Amino acid sequence: MYFYSVIFGDVRYVYMAMIMLKSLQSVASDGHILLVSSDLIDIIQTLNFFGDPRFRVLVVPPPRDVYDGMRYKYLLPALFDCTGRDFTYIDCDMLCVRPYTMPVPPDSFMVYNEGLIENTDYSGSDDFMTVSPGQKGLTAGFFMFNYGPKVAATFRRILAGMECDARFYTLDQPHFNKAMYSEGTQIHFLPDDFISYNMHSHLDTCSFVNFCGDPGNGEAHFRKMFDVFTSGFDTLVATLEN
Repeated sequence: MYFYSVIFGDVRYVYMAMIMLKSLQSVASDGHILLVSSDLIDIIQTLNFFGDPRFRVLVVPPPRDVYDGMRYKYLLPALFDCTGRDFTYIDCDMLCVRPYTMPVPPDSFMVYNEGLIENTDYSGSDDFMTVSPGQKGLTAGFFMFNYGPKVAATFRRILAGMECDARFYTLDQPHFNKAMYSEGTQIHFLPDDFISYNMHSHLDTCSFVNFCGDPGNGEAHFRKMFDVFTSGFDTLVATLEN
């Protein structure tokens, strides 16, 4: 399993990535790939990312805006040989609090149910995609996949959707949901208690804590994450494990 994240824009995302990477040290992996905007490379170099064999840094052009930067999630196969490998995309504002193993079935996704699809955080708008009552709304901030032709086609579908005029508060997430529920995409659901949101749920069983909030607001995400980390992250993890 490879982990990968995208870093651009607000420099605080660099420091969030460092905190997130520290939390992943207990998880067995093939490595962590950072897609980093070229205007942040100097900062990355001062933090010695390049010298650690666990990390691979792929330099990408600075995006036009946050929405454009989200496209890099789905462009990893153009920059790295993904064929047949397992990957986890993880937003920088998350912490791993328990080791886990989660093999991904071939050429498919493992996704996390965050709410109901009727919520426009997932469906975008009333007329953007066809939804069914009770259908699950999926987060685009954490997902796993085993790369093959079906996954490649789904990524192309998301990127094509993001080229249109439809833009949403939750950025790429409605396009992600629409593609996940499209014909030909194979998805499997992660356990409901796999992620805790802002430490408000599932703390006794979760593997990750997501310090989510206003999309693209680096200050808000950084403050929540930094406060937990500096108040004793190791103590928090030890408490959760006992």
